[in-house]
Parts: sequence; structure tokens; C-alpha cells
Amino acid sequence: MLFRKLFKKFRKNLREAEKPIIIGYGCKDKGINEMIIENFDFSHKQSFIVDAYAKEGSQVDSFKEEIHAKLHRVQIDDIEKSLFA
Repeated sequence: MLFRKLFKKFRKNLREAEKPIIIGYGCKDKGINEMIIENFDFSHKQSFIVDAYAKEGSQVDSFKEEIHAKLHRVQIDDIEKSLFA
């Protein structure tokens, strides 16, 4: 029950998002990835992933390509607003 409500809100937020920033998600959950793909207009809007440890060819790297996101390999403490301009 709780997850149903959370996922409904998550999908709504994705549809309304102008520029999502994905932080701390390894992109390994097929269901979450599908929700992002189906509910965010990544073909017309920018999206970002922050993962200091994402390696070339990793799941994060593949998902970045799928949603046309910009990947920032920085630590949380190094996040600056200018990264998302």
C-alpha cells in the first residue's frame, strides 16, 4: 500500500519535472528505470546523474545513455549549481 502511493507520487513528480537530478541511485532496479523512462520527457528535457563511482560500461553509464542524461562523477560535497545549467 505504502509503495503504491510513493510510486504514484514518483511518477507524477517525473511527469512534472523540468530537470531531474538523480543522486545515489545505481540504476539497477528495472522497475524504477521503467518508471523514469515512461514518465519523464527525457527526449525534450535535460536530466542529470551524480555518481562519483560510475565506471564506463556500468549500469549507470548505460542508463545515462538511455535517458540522454549528463553524468557528473563528483562527490556529494562537490555538487555545485553550475553543474546543472
